[in-house]
Amino acid sequence: MREGKLEGKIRHMASPSKPTSADMARTARRNSLANAAVRVDQYLRKVWRPVRSRRVYTETNSSKTSKYRLLIGYDKKGRPVKPSFGESKNTAVIFQEKWNAALDNNNTTELKILDDVSQIDVRWALTECEKANTTLREVVNFYLLHALPEGGFLNWEEAIDKYFEIQKEKNLSDASASKKHKNYRTFYKPLKDFYGKKKLTETTLEDVKKYTDKRGKNWSPRTFNDHVSYGERLWNVLAEQKYCSTELNPFAQTPRRRKKIARGNRKIMRPDEVNSYFQFAYRQAQKHNTQYQELALLTLTFFCGVRTTEASRCDWDQIKKNHKAKNKDETNWTITVWGDQEKTFSAKVNPIPTNAKYWLDICYKNRDKSRKKIVSDNWQDRMKKLRNAFKKEMLKEYKWKLDVPANTGRHCFCSYHLGLYDNYQLTQQRMKHGNVSTLKSNYEAVVNPSEAKRFFEIFPKDIWERRMQEKLGDELTYWGTRGLNKNYEQISYYKRFAAAGEKAFVKHMVKLGVPEIEADEAIQNTVPVKVKGALYKYDESLIFMHFVNVIQANGFQSEHHRPKGQPMIKDHLKIFTAAFFEIEDIADYI
Repeated sequence: MREGKLEGKIRHMASPSKPTSADMARTARRNSLANAAVRVDQYLRKVWRPVRSRRVYTETNSSKTSKYRLLIGYDKKGRPVKPSFGESKNTAVIFQEKWNAALDNNNTTELKILDDVSQIDVRWALTECEKANTTLREVVNFYLLHALPEGGFLNWEEAIDKYFEIQKEKNLSDASASKKHKNYRTFYKPLKDFYGKKKLTETTLEDVKKYTDKRGKNWSPRTFNDHVSYGERLWNVLAEQKYCSTELNPFAQTPRRRKKIARGNRKIMRPDEVNSYFQFAYRQAQKHNTQYQELALLTLTFFCGVRTTEASRCDWDQIKKNHKAKNKDETNWTITVWGDQEKTFSAKVNPIPTNAKYWLDICYKNRDKSRKKIVSDNWQDRMKKLRNAFKKEMLKEYKWKLDVPANTGRHCFCSYHLGLYDNYQLTQQRMKHGNVSTLKSNYEAVVNPSEAKRFFEIFPKDIWERRMQEKLGDELTYWGTRGLNKNYEQISYYKRFAAAGEKAFVKHMVKLGVPEIEADEAIQNTVPVKVKGALYKYDESLIFMHFVNVIQANGFQSEHHRPKGQPMIKDHLKIFTAAFFEIEDIADYI
């Protein structure tokens, strides 16, 4: 009995104990570490340019199976090395820890890559670093951070194609995402042709200069800046996808050229020019009913700040008349532009100022009731015809060479809105710009507040005359008592005629040796100037008498829609000779 118990005890002691879950976990980790170490050593021999692994990411194949991967460096051809760890995230994490530790410690027992680097190259690198007052470690770190894109290396041909793939995936407009659009032919294809197989990451500021020097010999500052800006945009989009580094964008480093723009004018028209344009469009619409669509488009762009393409997508029911005004530029009318109609895919509600309400009301009453759209489908061609017809009439009828710059409506709105309300944030909101700098760099023009006020007082001619009759009744009465016809355009022309007389007086006095300041003081104080025994005086009453008795009596052209801003009629100015200002009876002033 004792022997049986002893035998059983011995048998029990000899049999192995069952391992616990903790023991199994420790064993599995030791095996994983061992396997990771072996695998790290293998990849260190294969990877030409190792980099620290920053994250573990999943990759899903066609069978919808997810695998864990790491980016650990690049091969000799610049292709990313991304080992797979199957469905085990833990294995990937262990490898990542071992890999990064090997790189951080620069463990020569594991790192074999120095075998591929000659001593000559190392000496050269150290020499160049010394010249630049930096270290080899700093240079390598910078290179690894900026010149080894996670997305892989792209040449310019590949980069352009990839850019349009990205833009198309964002569901952007054709202008930003289609190779059929003129923007591709103008800005992107030339880059593709010029740089060809050159790597994106090897492109420097000097390379951009070579490009602009070759293609941009006759470019205006605006065209130059546009090409550089499109290149900068392309680079930044690719940087978002890790194909390059934003910090090394050579287009962003390229200095822009200063635009040669006339003071106070940046693609804007003067209020009198805009008024003539609108009155012309109105007369054309009265002749041809369908052209009220063009007039509506002008109204929305010039006075409401809506882009032409956005206006072309809007329906009449997007204009509402029940708004409670909060801001000083608001009325009870608004127009809503929905996100799928707006350039930036962000809906906006813009106020419709008082003068625009009158224009849109006329257009609505004369609309094509079979259409919901405010603007015709072929609005681009029709607007081109309207602009050309306007310029032709101004030149033929009034000898007034007038141009209508591209996109001038929105530029006018921005500048005059800012000039009237002096509020950058408010104008930015109406323009739907991402920031104020866009407004300042591309749209803002310095305008006088009085000019801005006149801009937003451009009404249909009959409405304007009625409002002016009420507003300027006293002034018209005053001039009427003096002998001028009660016609505001004629009165305005007389004021310009009198101002021309002042300039002529100063000019003649300067020729006679009188200082310009003295001549100007004589006008302000209504006193004569004595020159070589003769007296000269700017006599406004004499000028007025001449205007009434000669110019007005012979017929004035204001009733034929003579533009207010047209240069003075030369025949009218011939009267202002030196003899005209000379006082005949000197005795009266002695």
